[in-house]
Amino acid sequence: MLYTFGFFDDAGLVVSMANSYSEAPMFQLLSKEKKERIHLASLKILKEVGVIIQSDAALKLVADGGADVDMNKKVARIPQHLVNESLVKAPSTISMFSRDGKHDLVLEGNRVHFDPGSSTYYLLDSETLEIRRPVSRELAELVRLTDGLEHIQAQSTALVISDVPSTIVDRYRLYIVLMNSPKTLVTGSFGTGGL
Repeated sequence: MLYTFGFFDDAGLVVSMANSYSEAPMFQLLSKEKKERIHLASLKILKEVGVIIQSDAALKLVADGGADVDMNKKVARIPQHLVNESLVKAPSTISMFSRDGKHDLVLEGNRVHFDPGSSTYYLLDSETLEIRRPVSRELAELVRLTDGLEHIQAQSTALVISDVPSTIVDRYRLYIVLMNSPKTLVTGSFGTGGL
């Protein structure tokens, strides 16, 4: 696991850094230096530009945690020390459990697990070659296929289906996955109701 802490002075220059890397071999597309530059740039963006958060309740939580929040613009600027504190507080291991106990996952270090991805709004129809929105039947077929693939360790609510009302689509696609596979599940919601 990589932890990089850099500190900007008033001119935006890096003052110091401390790194910790695991010893396990891993495939790396970026050099250590490039990863550090990306991380430090993201810290600067979080602090100076901020992030848009649409939920007033979430904005209040972030403000109570120490971020500079503009409730009118719905922007939270997150200072570097909050990001660093969060990285330190984050657990180094997370256990994810499957419904059958055979497909449990441990997220830690350099372990890599695969799932089909999440929230695809459009697909290329293999018969008509048209780009279109997916439907429930296709999500169920994808889940059953994924369930049979041993190197895909987790399921996801991979397709945003178009044949149910948008107000329940996040719940219904979760239902489809749960009905078709016992594997560990990665999902998300599109609002507080779905959550």
